[in-house]
Amino acid sequence: MSVPPQGGTRPPFPYWLSPPSARRLSCRAIGLPSGIILFLLAKREVDKNRLEQLKIRQKIKEANQGEYETERYKGVARGA
Repeated sequence: MSVPPQGGTRPPFPYWLSPPSARRLSCRAIGLPSGIILFLLAKREVDKNRLEQLKIRQKIKEANQGEYETERYKGVARGA
């Protein structure tokens, strides 16, 4: 922090606050890495959900393979 001014001149901002350029720099130094980390965590979660859905879809496709006929649809399948 800066020292309170001695004399009659006043800075454009209170002495207990850092200058605006320093605040912007500290916001960028904190905000950019945290934003990147949050993006990577969200991307990992989306990829995990996508993989889970893909596995479920593959299980459904495997379960639907093969020929099967029920008594109910025998007449419809043969065209009778």
